[in-house]
Amino acid sequence: MMARELNVLVDVSGSMAEDCKNAVVRYLIHTILSQTKCVKKNIYLLGNTIEKVDDSENLKINYGGQISVSAVNQLFASGMNDAPVLLLSDGCFDVEIENALSKHQNKIVCVAVGSDALLHNLQRCSKNKKVYQAEDIISAVASF
Repeated sequence: MMARELNVLVDVSGSMAEDCKNAVVRYLIHTILSQTKCVKKNIYLLGNTIEKVDDSENLKINYGGQISVSAVNQLFASGMNDAPVLLLSDGCFDVEIENALSKHQNKIVCVAVGSDALLHNLQRCSKNKKVYQAEDIISAVASF
């Protein structure tokens, strides 16, 4: 049964600016938003801070810096309506971020972005240690 609400976290750290990952992220967001089975989709940009996206049509993503533990903690402390979380990331983050995310792995499904994605990092943060490739985004959304 598909979740009625879905939270989408977009990794906006500097490593996501490499290798045309922005085009992949935009494709993934468009595909997620076009899925009608989830009634509400919340998009968050996760970097040094957390930013909720209100206008996904005119979304401008500025990549840079690193994901911070405080941003991850703030995001999950907010509860996000306890809806499942889809993380779009290349997994290029340090062990502190991995630990902060893995505390919530029962509600996170990771989607690997880029050919250089660190799958082991994403597996440790993802529900059932399952990581989806970008081309399998429909299956990732349906996994909830």
